[in-house]
Amino acid sequence: MKKFIIIGFVLSLVFGTAAVTSCNGTIEDEDPTNGTPDPPSETFFQPELKYATTFNIELLENGCRLVTDGEDQQFLLIPQGIQAPVGYENTTQINTPVANVVLLSSTYGSLLRPFDVFDSIIGVNTIAENWYVDEIIEGMGSGAIKYIGGGSEMQAPNYEEIQTLNPDLIFMYVAFADDYTAYETLVGLGLNVVVVNDFNEEHYLGKVETMKLLATFYDKDEAADTYFSNIESNINATAAIVANITEKPDVLWGMVFYGTAYIPGNASHVAVMVNNASGNYLFSDLEGPASSAISIEEVYARGLNADVFIYSSSPPYINSIAEVLVGAPILADLPQVEQGRVWAFQPWYYQILDKTDEVFADLAAIVHPELFPNHTVQHYLLLPLE
Repeated sequence: MKKFIIIGFVLSLVFGTAAVTSCNGTIEDEDPTNGTPDPPSETFFQPELKYATTFNIELLENGCRLVTDGEDQQFLLIPQGIQAPVGYENTTQINTPVANVVLLSSTYGSLLRPFDVFDSIIGVNTIAENWYVDEIIEGMGSGAIKYIGGGSEMQAPNYEEIQTLNPDLIFMYVAFADDYTAYETLVGLGLNVVVVNDFNEEHYLGKVETMKLLATFYDKDEAADTYFSNIESNINATAAIVANITEKPDVLWGMVFYGTAYIPGNASHVAVMVNNASGNYLFSDLEGPASSAISIEEVYARGLNADVFIYSSSPPYINSIAEVLVGAPILADLPQVEQGRVWAFQPWYYQILDKTDEVFADLAAIVHPELFPNHTVQHYLLLPLE
């Protein structure tokens, strides 16, 4: 009797079936005589994009996702243990969650902060002194995260260093010719490069929503949606407080660089945020989302009516009102300058996209201080006179 049991067991190992779940939701059975079981009933989360326009995430069956990035590249994301679907043989395939990632923008650190995935970051192109994300600072200090050269995000990284790290993928943006050169070089080296152009989003909540693009490579789609919804809800609550303002304060926003002022257009995330905070954006006639080069004299003429002046720079690039006037002495007569009420960004301003609700609350309190008497501004800096 035992002999037959043993033989039966061996035969079951030799001729038994092995099922693999594919992304189209079927069970592929190596022994067709056993038939095909019903597909799994698990429901997978479909990310919804409400504001972002620079990327797309399409949910396929069984949790696979087709991602289109800022350069219209497509990536097939395949969760561990799932077989790639038929029809995507020419699409770059990436198993998720990714384990080894290089960041070529410091803003991505804030977009990843809500998801506890910093153990996957192995390289960055920003020096430790310029980081304000604690987990990355600690990782660089321990050696777990390597600085891969460039000195800043405006210079090329060390390609050999990146090759040595052999990351699963690289997150980067493409804004200028040098960025595109770096992008083509990295792709030419056979590396997976995902272009995340959060800066191109015209709505400030679109910039925040970019976290959904990064999160999907970690199978964190639902967590990203929940986190984003909380930010949106907090912003809506703040906007409701100022929604019935009849006389909106005039807001001047821009910076001076080598004798020319740079002012965001009326379709920029800046203009949208000011308008949502019930401020009157003084350059609402500048068309488009990009910043325009304007004469300092024009800034002065409009700024004479400004109730709020936000100088869009931060330490160490600008540290006082006196430094603003070095490049634009004519602005000394502006009321906000004379009264010492010029706001700039805190140094960490571009590394807090995950705290945009706090940034919006700060802006609303600056524009309408009478409505937020107990609010402490965190992310804008009131510039000292000297």
